[in-house]
Amino acid sequence: MMKLDTVMSVCDAEKCSACGACINICPKDCISYLKKETGTKVAVINKNRCINCHLCKKVCPQLDTVEGSKSFACYAAWSLDDTIRTSSASGGIATELYRFFSEKGYKLAGVSMTPMHTAEFSLSDSFKSMPAYRNSKYVYSNAGNIYSEVGKNLANQTGVLFIGLPCQVAALKKYLLVKKISLDLLFTVDIVCHGTTPEQFLVEHIGYIEKKKKKKAICVEFRDPDEKTSSFTFSLKDAKTTFYKKKVKANDVYQIGYHKGITYRDNCYLCQFATRKRQGDITLADFSYVGSYEPCSYSNENVSCMLINSQKGESLFSELCSVDRIFYEKRPLEEEVTTEKQLNYPTRVPMERETFLRGLKNNKGFEKAMKHAVRNIIIVNTVKNITYIEKISQIMSEKLPPNVKNSIKKVLKR
Repeated sequence: MMKLDTVMSVCDAEKCSACGACINICPKDCISYLKKETGTKVAVINKNRCINCHLCKKVCPQLDTVEGSKSFACYAAWSLDDTIRTSSASGGIATELYRFFSEKGYKLAGVSMTPMHTAEFSLSDSFKSMPAYRNSKYVYSNAGNIYSEVGKNLANQTGVLFIGLPCQVAALKKYLLVKKISLDLLFTVDIVCHGTTPEQFLVEHIGYIEKKKKKKAICVEFRDPDEKTSSFTFSLKDAKTTFYKKKVKANDVYQIGYHKGITYRDNCYLCQFATRKRQGDITLADFSYVGSYEPCSYSNENVSCMLINSQKGESLFSELCSVDRIFYEKRPLEEEVTTEKQLNYPTRVPMERETFLRGLKNNKGFEKAMKHAVRNIIIVNTVKNITYIEKISQIMSEKLPPNVKNSIKKVLKR
């Protein structure tokens, strides 16, 4: 591990998203990650090996803002393949995009979980590997050398579809621009992001459950398809069975930490990409408030929101529709951009975060620090579960029309 007096930061440590662009471009391989007390990794330069080429500064999307594009069209959409749709976080549109581009001979960049329960980017040329890319990963994803790999393929006239978070899409574009590689054969999709949790918290949490259950997890699901992805069930599985599963309000502290925005990386609370100006040619998200501006004949379950942000994205959408594999319906743009908070501002710092970080600083570890920080949330959830309030809410949600549900949500948020 490098000594603190031998390193310097690439950008402000509070803003570093650990996107990895600087690591990919460094000609001397002298940039690595340093972990802060908050669990957040930030990029640092080894001063003893640095040649002051400043490429890391030029490629950093935090130092040189990447101008995004405002969405000009909005669609509700989902895959017509029920297996894809029900096993995806929303409507399975990302998987259909991967299938479409694999048939065109493009390379496919996406995120999958590793045996060590970390999330990492990889590049594939086969649609058969797409189940690993499918569904949400509520944890920080390591870019590895994905930008340089994408760059090599583009330079060799091989097209690439890249699906990632806005900061990662911005990092890729910066990398390619600095390397003077054409973006003509690159298609990008950004995912609306609330924030990412440092991977050490997930690893610690899984280890705690494994020890308690005396089982070894080989698979982690953040929105388990076996329980319906819309239920946001966190589960762990071994070779034979699911030995742990908890919904959002069933007092799993990792779930609480993520969905309440308590455990995100430091930079997520200052995110410059939580805006209506998008980085991708297309933006994908859950369409939670579909039907809130104009009536629709379907619920919001397993429905993707597609925002079209560029002419390239518009052309891609038209081609995707022509192969007759998705349902799509044009929706009012305001139905998404005015209701999705992450299209307007970053996640606010919740009051529980200070207590959580204090626990980490006092070496309590993730599990103890979180249980102490969210003890009041746990009590409220327990009371709701005992009195069946959540079950009644679920039944009402399934029975009520989308416009009525959305009206109730708006009233409750006031």
